[in-house]
Amino acid sequence: MLDVDTKSSSRLEQLELIDDLENLRVSYHFEVEINNILNDFYHKIVWKCEYEEGLHATTLGFQLLRQHGFNVSEEKFVDGGETCNAEVRENEIHALEMPYHWRMRRLEARWYIDAYKKKHDKNIDLFEFPKIDFNFLQSYHQEELKHVSRWDVNRLDELP
Repeated sequence: MLDVDTKSSSRLEQLELIDDLENLRVSYHFEVEINNILNDFYHKIVWKCEYEEGLHATTLGFQLLRQHGFNVSEEKFVDGGETCNAEVRENEIHALEMPYHWRMRRLEARWYIDAYKKKHDKNIDLFEFPKIDFNFLQSYHQEELKHVSRWDVNRLDELP
């Protein structure tokens, strides 16, 4: 269960947590909670026109809503100003290197684990979880590869 207090944490904190979970490739463990947060955010933006201040919150919200299949027009979002720090700049450069949907998800998770390590406001528990998940899945795939490598390739045509 995703431990996010929707009343005491800001929308920006919730959106950043969702973004971190997705970039660390562990969001599949929290699909229901993420969907609830994004549904709430979507209804506040589209129906009530309640905007979070700042360009970062606006663009992050727009990106996450679009990624999760919400029909959101860019006209619903307003521009704002924000200073750009090195952390944000590094993520922007990485994002421009290759489109998000072309990336190999597990390798991207490994890159983001290293990038998340540099964040000054990282959640230590959240930081450890994807490393464990990454190592677990890597071990699982190695075991599968061992099993498959034992197959007799000369007899593959006999398989159903």
